Amino acid sequence: NESSDMGSANDNFEYCSTNQSDHLLLHKPTFWLGTQSGFVAIHSSMEQSETLLSRVRLKDSILEIRHIARHNVVMVGCADSSVAIFNKYKDDGHGWNMNNYKLVMLGKTMQPLPVSVIAPVGENIWIGYGVNIAVLSLPNINIKENHVFAEGERALVTHMVPLGTEVWIACRFSS
Repeated sequence: NESSDMGSANDNFEYCSTNQSDHLLLHKPTFWLGTQSGFVAIHSSMEQSETLLSRVRLKDSILEIRHIARHNVVMVGCADSSVAIFNKYKDDGHGWNMNNYKLVMLGKTMQPLPVSVIAPVGENIWIGYGVNIAVLSLPNINIKENHVFAEGERALVTHMVPLGTEVWIACRFSS
């Protein structure tokens, strides 16, 4: 793993690399599945769905997978406060680059907070983790803002719905 020095706001950003070989079918339509054991499995949505095209193991359970069409990335939220960002190859003929992805660690607490929701809002990406919301800019992967949304030990941001310039947010067990 090669760490990136992008300033204090991005101390928790790194490039990750796997030893997987390229899968030529990753340029076709796919669906992505996340597992409790931390695997992201990519299957063809055109071929037999049992055919595994690729898989990557992340550090913790997969809780959220979101395609961000504007930036042509897939963001995967995990239970350990991390978000993996997968890009397509520059040459679109090879599809998703599962060999190299970017990993962003949210928050600085001793207790990991699960990433529960990822939502594109205008030019930014809002990420709900625990009772917090991080505002991330792409493609430079800069954490622009970080807000505590609710109080309570069991509280959890569960939904974010952008509507024009507003964002509707739901939180479980908040006071």
